[in-house]
Amino acid sequence: MRLMQFKVSADEAAVVAYNSGNVLRNPSNAELADRFGIRKPFAQVVYNLAIVGAGPAGLAAAAVYGASDGLDTLVIDRIGPGGQAGTSSKI
Repeated sequence: MRLMQFKVSADEAAVVAYNSGNVLRNPSNAELADRFGIRKPFAQVVYNLAIVGAGPAGLAAAAVYGASDGLDTLVIDRIGPGGQAGTSSKI
């Protein structure tokens, strides 16, 4: 598909087009999450373990220590899971 088909200029890329014919031009991660219903409100509950940072070490801590011990675990990250390992093509 070509950008011209969606009436999008090159400076508006990245483009997300979906079945309803709607087009998102250069959307943020938050816009995408909201549009597709995967952004959840923060649950107001008490957790046994809170981990700030969902890089490899944070995910390992959540999985190895939190889940294996049956703790209610919350992992918070600014962008998403994986940290730099999740976004680097060199790893």
